[in-house]
Amino acid sequence: MSERIKLWLLPLLYKGALILLTATCKVRWHNRETLEQIADQNQGLLLSFWHENVLIIPWLLRNRNWGCMVSDSRDGAYISRIGELFGNETVRGSSSKGALRATRAALKFIRSGRVMSITPDGPRGPAHQLQSGVLWLSALGGTAILPFHIEVDRQWRFRSWDGQKLPKPFATIHAFVGHSTTVTRDELEADEDAVIARAQTLMMENTNQARIAAGHEALPLDA
Repeated sequence: MSERIKLWLLPLLYKGALILLTATCKVRWHNRETLEQIADQNQGLLLSFWHENVLIIPWLLRNRNWGCMVSDSRDGAYISRIGELFGNETVRGSSSKGALRATRAALKFIRSGRVMSITPDGPRGPAHQLQSGVLWLSALGGTAILPFHIEVDRQWRFRSWDGQKLPKPFATIHAFVGHSTTVTRDELEADEDAVIARAQTLMMENTNQARIAAGHEALPLDA
């Protein structure tokens, strides 16, 4: 089977399988009103979630016409296709490839008042370690960062660097929205490490709330 046919067919099969699987699941949102309120203001938003969520996010946030930054790789092509099948847009590029093009496209996206999703520990990890890219996008775009995390009480975990997961049948999916933060260019230029640490803590606090709600142990705040 050619790569072109695989890129067309496999995401379609995945979409169908995920819809069938999640039809048996319950979704419990926590602090959803914050996400909806900020999104409705049409001032742009960076929705920041760990890379381990990328298999579930397209379904959970389907048909919103939001954006997502996806790595400019073979795997990224499949993730991009899945995102589009679920009614959202993608911007291709990462810190390792196509960074300048992706940054310009992401800034244009959020400055138009729309929501852009980004995985601050992607595309290669380490898992749960925030990199500075999301912070610079926030500073340059004048846009808030909103932590977001999904945990499932019963799930399959993949043996990948990020511990990618999928819900098992009849699982409960917990979607946690954290506290938003803003970053300025002056802050980053003065002490980038301090800003990273602050954002890392916000991300991990929200992650741990979701983990505890799903019956899992909390992780260290610095992961």
